Amino acid sequence: MATAAEPPAKRSRRANFSDEKMMVMILGWQDWQDVLRERLRQNITAERKKQAWEDVTEVNSVSRVLRGREEVKKKFVDFKSVVKKKMSNIRQEQEKTGSM
Repeated sequence: MATAAEPPAKRSRRANFSDEKMMVMILGWQDWQDVLRERLRQNITAERKKQAWEDVTEVNSVSRVLRGREEVKKKFVDFKSVVKKKMSNIRQEQEKTGSM
């Protein structure tokens, strides 16, 4: 426990996902998108989705930094959100009128 004289310990950062790691993650997701997009049902179980995300974590094969299923899942969800926002901005720019 840190005392008043000692600053709190800084949390170390993990390395960013490289472009290569992102491509491996996206390709892995594409292989399993039919399972990962579906809601839980009789043939799509939570265990099957967990296994699908484990397969998507093949990003570890091209990385020195080992990443868990939850970390890869969060990165993909964040990435998907960024892409949607960029596409929305592009659409808004295209729909603007030309008056000045």
